Amino acid sequence: MTNDFMIFTVASQYYGVNLQDIREIITYTHFTKIPDSRPWVVGMIETRGQPMPIIDLRIRFETKIEPTYNDKTVIVATKLANSRLLGLVVDSVEDIKSFKNEEILSSSEMDESLHSTLLSGYIQKDDYSILILNHKEFSVLNDIEHIVKPQIESNQL
Repeated sequence: MTNDFMIFTVASQYYGVNLQDIREIITYTHFTKIPDSRPWVVGMIETRGQPMPIIDLRIRFETKIEPTYNDKTVIVATKLANSRLLGLVVDSVEDIKSFKNEEILSSSEMDESLHSTLLSGYIQKDDYSILILNHKEFSVLNDIEHIVKPQIESNQL
């Protein structure tokens, strides 16, 4: 059996998301800023009448790339539970590729120091690897307590 993945890049690293979890690819329009949001939550847009928080994977993965946003900024709109959406800002969309189940290694097979809940697995090719994102782990960003930075209570001062 095979799985289809959309492959994209962030800071020259290949990432994949299962094609069934992709709603669409859009380009930057205009982000509505969310006050007090975490640094990687760059805002929110409305697509087809539905709000979608946008996270910049370049910031979330702490790359050294200074993010810029323009009419060529690529957003991968991913589907979450309960018909919710999450937009991922990436550097470029590369391709759609099919991989056999046995080619997809579980994240538990990764070195312990590399294990991340944000990854569901990886695919090792001769000269590169593709990290498979567990984009549903980002779904907590649809919950306000995970979008907004924790504030120090005034009575704790």
